[in-house]
Amino acid sequence: MSNYSKLKKYQNLLKKGYIKTKFISHHNIFENFDKVIRVSRITNFKHNLDIILYKLLNYICSLKIRNNYLSTIHYWIPLYNSKDVIDHRSKYFLSSKSIKNQINLVRTNSLISSLHLVFSLPNVIFLNGFQKINSFHEIKRLNNLKNKWLFYEKNERILSKNLQKFLLKKNVKKLICIDDYRVIQTLLDASNVLKIKTVAYQHGRFNEFQLCFKGKTFDKFIVWSKFFKKKIIKINRNYNEKKVKVLNFRFKKLSLKKDSDNVLYLCEQKVPIKQTIKDIRLLCKILPNKNIFIRIRGRLNYPKSFLNFLNLKKIIILKENTLSEAVYNNNIKYLIAYYSTALLEASLYDVYPLMLIKNNFHLKDYLKEKIVFKLQKLERFQVLKNQLNTQKGKNKLEKIKRKIWH
Repeated sequence: MSNYSKLKKYQNLLKKGYIKTKFISHHNIFENFDKVIRVSRITNFKHNLDIILYKLLNYICSLKIRNNYLSTIHYWIPLYNSKDVIDHRSKYFLSSKSIKNQINLVRTNSLISSLHLVFSLPNVIFLNGFQKINSFHEIKRLNNLKNKWLFYEKNERILSKNLQKFLLKKNVKKLICIDDYRVIQTLLDASNVLKIKTVAYQHGRFNEFQLCFKGKTFDKFIVWSKFFKKKIIKINRNYNEKKVKVLNFRFKKLSLKKDSDNVLYLCEQKVPIKQTIKDIRLLCKILPNKNIFIRIRGRLNYPKSFLNFLNLKKIIILKENTLSEAVYNNNIKYLIAYYSTALLEASLYDVYPLMLIKNNFHLKDYLKEKIVFKLQKLERFQVLKNQLNTQKGKNKLEKIKRKIWH
């Protein structure tokens, strides 16, 4: 289901009263409209066991910091299977000094990596350890839509209350967090009750589908540029000039080689693998003698058949952690994607952002604001490429860069 279809369905349920405006789980409800929940005793048992083990880890971690006065808590997402666990999205705000002088509230999906963090990351606490343990009786009732939405809301409310108890016990005065769409309203709900000062920093694009930004607001929100400042204020009028601060803490301009001519295709979470395979096949046909690069999402588990397909087609899978490194190391000149934030980032590096149009996977906002180049069909890539390599095409790219980043 496309985001446009989900938004229409969501607004209809909101009118009918199935979803209440006071909910703090709006974004999670929206994201999970088409999610099929497996009604299984075994699955529910495993999920609850994970939460119990996370609670045990939190008990151990709480004992370790019980004599430390730490007035700041910072929510961030560590890297998985990496020597340096600090994600580039949060790196600016995580100096070695700050890590030692704050509570590090982290979100992880692996108990093994979490166990490693217990011994390697100072003052660590796990978000999963504050989650609710759900009975199988509750899970059985999730085939009913109304029950499903109430289930999401109940879980977020209990998460908020559990966080409140911890924040109160530790006498926390300030919350810093990455603007993780899944949890920011819950963090704000817990913080506001205790009158904790809240600061967030941007990690991705802003658009109408991010319902998490339409509720409570942070005392201070740090965004990448004036362009994004206008976007967040448009989404939520409770953000004003004073609350939203501009600081490009993440991206740097690059000096690319003049002979850059390679194509990078992005794997995106909401684009089915079948569609990605079709796109790659077409690119190989259009560019038979060219290197084609692909960037896959590190947090997703891709089927072995898909990875074998990429290997068979001699598609180069990028290993770099950041887009800037990938662009610089591999002479990337054209970036192809449907909706990724990378389409906005690309112009900063003088890379042409080409938005594919297919089955409503793309973001119409990008087209309306004229900040990408429209690629209606992959078959027209060579035609578009010839147009972009004119002075007119170069001027348009420069105009896009100024609009987003100046």
